[in-house]
Amino acid sequence: MKTQISLATRSKTAIAARRRLAPDNLHSGIARRLWTSLAAGAIVIAINSFILFAADWIPLVTAHGGLLKLIKPFVAGPLQTSSVASVWRMLDLPAPQTMVFKIGFHVAVGLAMAVAYAFVFEPVLRGPAWLKGLLYAVFAWIMNAFIVLPWIGEGIAGSRNLSLAGIEYFAFAHTVFFVLLAILYRQFMKRRAPNTGVVS
Repeated sequence: MKTQISLATRSKTAIAARRRLAPDNLHSGIARRLWTSLAAGAIVIAINSFILFAADWIPLVTAHGGLLKLIKPFVAGPLQTSSVASVWRMLDLPAPQTMVFKIGFHVAVGLAMAVAYAFVFEPVLRGPAWLKGLLYAVFAWIMNAFIVLPWIGEGIAGSRNLSLAGIEYFAFAHTVFFVLLAILYRQFMKRRAPNTGVVS
């Protein structure tokens, strides 16, 4: 009887301890996913940018700034009325039409896509990392080719202004980004979590 009581007490103590640790583990897991996705995203957005800039050396025209062109009409008004645009100019920050701003926007979108992969797509997709990345790439390409680019008047996949080679080159750069993102994210997450000895 005493043994049973002792085992029951230990079990209750272990459950209570796990419950106390659960919020910390949850927050630690979220932070780890966030920083891992940002690290992987920073690497692959640099590679993606190099591939896209290499097209200018060929030279080959590819899709550039479609999302920025899409959202500009919707955010320009609110930014003006909220004085954000005035503060931006007062601080002498890069204007939207400058290359510096466009590169910064490209990097920000790439990092956002990396975070979205970690929290939205990666948990629900099945298969090896490269396949998850490929599926994510197909989803993003369809959204860009059939919604973003036609909406801003550039036709399906930018066909109004791009050659077939330009479309294919952009699709290649696009796919490299998402597949490498998924592979790097998986490799980084497989590393041992600090101070836990647990492998993801």
